[in-house]
Amino acid sequence: MKNKPDKNIILLLTLTIILSLVPIINLNSYILFLFFTLMNFSVMSIAWNVIGGFAGQLHFGAATFYGIGAYCSAILINAGCSPWMPIVAAILINSIIAVLIGYPCFRLRGPYFLIATLGIGELVKAIVRNVKSISGGSMGLLLNASLVYSPNILYYLSLTLFVISVIAALLIKRSRYGLRLFALNSDIEAAEAVGVNSTSSKIWAHIIMAILIGLAGAINAQYTGFVVPDAVFNFDTSIMMVLMTMVGGIGTIWGPVIGAVVLVIMRNLLLTSMPQFHLMFYGALLIVVVLLEPRGLLGIGERLFKKIVKNRRGAINE
Repeated sequence: MKNKPDKNIILLLTLTIILSLVPIINLNSYILFLFFTLMNFSVMSIAWNVIGGFAGQLHFGAATFYGIGAYCSAILINAGCSPWMPIVAAILINSIIAVLIGYPCFRLRGPYFLIATLGIGELVKAIVRNVKSISGGSMGLLLNASLVYSPNILYYLSLTLFVISVIAALLIKRSRYGLRLFALNSDIEAAEAVGVNSTSSKIWAHIIMAILIGLAGAINAQYTGFVVPDAVFNFDTSIMMVLMTMVGGIGTIWGPVIGAVVLVIMRNLLLTSMPQFHLMFYGALLIVVVLLEPRGLLGIGERLFKKIVKNRRGAINE
């Protein structure tokens, strides 16, 4: 019996082909930037889902790694380095910082872990703002435009990172390591009792999250051409990652992508029409989704699909 093709891979290939055609169609720069932003936030949401959805750790300091990646781009490019150097630097630096932060933080549980990650994020932002000789202080840094990649190349880099993120999430979820993370999420005491090393498992998830989010920050900094501490280390960015994952479907593969698309489009519309109400809409959407379906929009979609199929089968039988 032949194996059925993987639906996730087919969907990923379809999305990749569609997204790869966007720069070729020669759409205006705003549309190109919108698709770039959607992929960028999708990567961050998928990355956060590894630690928050798979391992069950409510991390509120993920913007720290985004900001570090962005400053890797700004500092190294302004120093005359090749545009690919910040990508390597973001991987190495964020991996080290993920371990340094992870070891003490993952020994904490519940609200203590949440508060610790939040505090570390704010601490890193304060340090960057005060190291003016390197970071430019609160004014940030402008990147040397002559040394960065073109918008089209950065777009395809973001697309590549998006594909890698989805594949990484699929591999993790189907692996023994993924089973360990879900076991820790379900019952950490029981998982540890059968031999799961909770600290080591969570730290590896933390490293994966840090690398992907850091790369998203490094690519985005080159696309926008500037970095500002209050923007790249913004607590709102960490909140967006949490909201995108929960609204779309926490612990799933495509839920974070759905959440990213919905919230990014909603944010763009609200910030141009009703900027004072955008946070209220985020909160209302999260409450509605959580009350209707804990698995988010993806769960609501699956439920509606099953209901439609059931009704059609009933009509045929009649």
